[in-house]
Amino acid sequence: MIMNSLWTLMRRWLDLLSRIKARVGGSDTEFGTRVGIAWSARCKRGGAIRIGDDVTIQDGVILQPAGGRIVIGSHGWIGPYSVIDGTGGVTVGDSVLMASHVQVYSYDLGYDDPDVPMRCQDHIGRGVTIGDDVWVGCGAIILAGVRIGDGAVIGAGSVVTKDIPSFAVVAGVPARIMKMRGQGERVLADHRA
Repeated sequence: MIMNSLWTLMRRWLDLLSRIKARVGGSDTEFGTRVGIAWSARCKRGGAIRIGDDVTIQDGVILQPAGGRIVIGSHGWIGPYSVIDGTGGVTVGDSVLMASHVQVYSYDLGYDDPDVPMRCQDHIGRGVTIGDDVWVGCGAIILAGVRIGDGAVIGAGSVVTKDIPSFAVVAGVPARIMKMRGQGERVLADHRA
């Protein structure tokens, strides 16, 4: 009984600390209940951040809305040193697992005008959507304009440049479909280029 009360008190204290930390991100930041944020994680200002219930955000994670919006569903886990840039908008579904060092970018940098220095070129926002129950492996990079379907698996070190269908297992640079979940170990030769 005493241990249960102590545990409840500790969880409430952690919830309070998470909410205080969320306020550092700006007035347009909202967290659900039981959100665990490591102290070295950062929610930057300049846009909206919404995080659902039961989400864990590990050490060194950077959530940077950059004038856009980042929405993370419930029951997720974002691994250490991952970066989500919300310039063009990022939506992450429920029960998504992101391993360490994952990068999600929702903008492209313009480069067409040779008379304008690169640092002065336009940022072109293109949203990223990651469906429910997706697993993103270590070091994967998800680029602007991509939609990842529900239940997909993104292999470690993959660079996702195009839409990924639901339940696809992808790997490589650029990411290619290796197989579909639920079809055993059979490799889909017709999807490999």
